[in-house]
Amino acid sequence: MTATTRTRNDEANCIGINPAFFEHEEFYDIGLEACSTCNVRLWCLQLVDPANNWSDGVIGGHAWQNGRPIESATTATDPILRTYLKAQDHKVDILNRRDIKKPKREPDELAIEAFIEGQIYWRKLSAEERKIAALRMWETGQYTQTDISDLTKLSGHTLKKVLPL
Repeated sequence: MTATTRTRNDEANCIGINPAFFEHEEFYDIGLEACSTCNVRLWCLQLVDPANNWSDGVIGGHAWQNGRPIESATTATDPILRTYLKAQDHKVDILNRRDIKKPKREPDELAIEAFIEGQIYWRKLSAEERKIAALRMWETGQYTQTDISDLTKLSGHTLKKVLPL
């Protein structure tokens, strides 16, 4: 009979989960949920050392950008994060979400058309693309203001700005 050696890596909740959930901001919620009950978060932080490596992504139960943890409800009170930062003698400020500048991209015409045709979900579009889609849907005459609001998840206030009512 051979003995099986277990490692901390075997205990990590992220094993078997698509890495995209930890690398792409639109999926961070899934990565953070997996980390929330993980028993090896401190080990993960020590292994990856995001503060010294200027890491981005979900690491050790927190979202990081440029080596700084992004502010969340638990960032300031998490003892594991404090232990990691203190042990590594990091003088890392917590990155306030308001400080994050997302690169602005041009609207994707194919995505807008696919959304209008019901081929993709509204979360795949930026707010600007959803506004463009709303206007195009209104111009066809096939959708009411309520239908457009339900499909695009734009508020009535935003629709009043976008649609020529």
